[in-house]
Amino acid sequence: MSDIKIQGKDIPLVRLIPFRKRTAAASAIDKLKATIETVGLIEPLIVTPQDDENYVLLDGFLRYTVLLDLGVESAPCIIVNTQDGYTCNKQVCSLSKSQESKMLQAALSVIDERRIAAVFGRKQMKPRLSKEDVTKLHPEVIQEFDSGHLSKACVEEIKNVVPKRQKEILTEIRKTGNGTSNFVKSQVLQTPKPERTTDGKKVSPWSKRDKEKKSMVDKLKNVSKECDFFVSTYRRNVSDLTRTVIYVREMISIKKIEQFLKANYPDDLAFFKEILRHDSPLK
Repeated sequence: MSDIKIQGKDIPLVRLIPFRKRTAAASAIDKLKATIETVGLIEPLIVTPQDDENYVLLDGFLRYTVLLDLGVESAPCIIVNTQDGYTCNKQVCSLSKSQESKMLQAALSVIDERRIAAVFGRKQMKPRLSKEDVTKLHPEVIQEFDSGHLSKACVEEIKNVVPKRQKEILTEIRKTGNGTSNFVKSQVLQTPKPERTTDGKKVSPWSKRDKEKKSMVDKLKNVSKECDFFVSTYRRNVSDLTRTVIYVREMISIKKIEQFLKANYPDDLAFFKEILRHDSPLK
């Protein structure tokens, strides 16, 4: 493989020829556009020379299309002299939701919220509760959410129980220090029926659990049936083999038959004697 040489340069967009086109959801495009409009192009485009004037765009097609929509004439590019060492972005691991959340929390401590919201194409970063949510939630739950101690995912789970039970769950969260959505969900699932609020939902945490239980029971039943089938097949085959051994022993114990097999079918006789070397087919 040849040595890879890299250099940076501002290149007019009209001189870039996309190597691979990509598609993305409109929301992702809008977010990317908002980011570029607010803080500019953070990650340069990756290109390689096609001839003396034009370049092949290896990475950054979505950024390239957004820049064209914004009327930008040129963009910072990283020029590599070969495609051999190029690694596409599909091989880069994406951040998880929890990692994104932690990064945003850290950024909000040093950067103005409105500026970060503008980068993501939003009016504000902090999630808000709908008017309908507020009517279903205990005041202390709302307070914990507004203070950032309770996530939106936890609120979605806790809405499935009455306000009195919500306060009890909140007490457990404070006592254990565990405010994860999984912990809240476990508390919700333990709630007695009179304290549940399905609101006419076809799917509730309890119906999901019942469905999962039924699915598991059905799988276990199928496994049991398969096991019974293989056990019965095994027993039947063992019985057949045992009868075969008895039949072969009686057959070749007759001298005339043994002599006939020895004269005409010596290989079969040797096979029968090999069978008889074992007291049982199970040995």
